[in-house]
Amino acid sequence: MREVCRVADVLQRPIFPENSKQANVPFYERHGFVMKETMGIIINDDAPTLWIMVREPVAAELTAAP
Repeated sequence: MREVCRVADVLQRPIFPENSKQANVPFYERHGFVMKETMGIIINDDAPTLWIMVREPVAAELTAAP
């Protein structure tokens, strides 16, 4: 995850994971992601909930390697 975040920071791109397990939300939050909304997918009566999250890029000068 650190490498994905590092590359996104260098490229100044946000990351938008779609998480289908509420238990994973703290993992993403530890890496700087913020939950934007929840959404249910209507496929059948067993439709999962998605936690839509985003991590905005950190300024490149803050992520440069020494």
